[in-house]
Amino acid sequence: MPNHSTTSGGNSRPTPEKTCDIAIIGAGLVGATLAALLAQSSDNRELSIVLIDRDKAPVAPDLAARPPQFDPRVVALTPASVALFQSLNIWPRVQAQRICPYRYMTVWDDEGTGEISFDASECQQPALGVIVENNLLLAAVLENIARSPQIDIMRGQSIVAIEDEDLTGESSQQQTVGNGGQRKKIILSSGESLGATLVVAADGAHSKVRQLLDMATRSWSYEHQAIVTTVQCEYKHRFTARQNFLVSGPLAFLPLGHDSEQFCSIVWSADTHRAEALMAL
Repeated sequence: MPNHSTTSGGNSRPTPEKTCDIAIIGAGLVGATLAALLAQSSDNRELSIVLIDRDKAPVAPDLAARPPQFDPRVVALTPASVALFQSLNIWPRVQAQRICPYRYMTVWDDEGTGEISFDASECQQPALGVIVENNLLLAAVLENIARSPQIDIMRGQSIVAIEDEDLTGESSQQQTVGNGGQRKKIILSSGESLGATLVVAADGAHSKVRQLLDMATRSWSYEHQAIVTTVQCEYKHRFTARQNFLVSGPLAFLPLGHDSEQFCSIVWSADTHRAEALMAL
């Protein structure tokens, strides 16, 4: 388990460094799910895991709100991903709240040069996938984590530095590192430090961990921005995911769970000038 020792009021000794086996930077859906899966395995009963995130805990949507409120960020889960969350025993809760299976998918070019459609019945499946709001799914994963004594969450903490620690000179009783006596020391914005045998970077596209460790990347700009929001449609979505390739960029309609079957999450990718004009409306 993580070391949470502190010094007493009259003791001048420094506070011992907290330690863990695995430090996961980023408590979003990827980082939190990884922590839950690691803790669930019977082979990992002795592992101590710390999740570090700079943000506060997310707020799940109010399912009773009228008009309905939806998280603008959604995830499309394949049957394999659904099986993963079923293995964590959180899927029944998510399913009982608000999800939308999509049975059909149609993609077409706005200029009429091509179209393709998919039907779940063609592959003998009840659905091609499921659309779930990001914060609803994440709240269920975090509730799972809260029940695990192996996982500690540190919120409101940013990563300032990551250093190497050489423990080869420590006694065998002190040394619990199995990677040749090397451990990472994570310096946090609070001034605390955390020693970890393994550091996992799950902190997104602009990863601070990646920057601090000077990991080489190759990237380029598409000169596009994606606008994400929820819309109420005139007609029912018929459990169909749709994507229209416009001249300005693709526009996707993803069906959302609601009795009216008229709400969709849209992702509208447009060139930067067009996106800025749309956002200004």
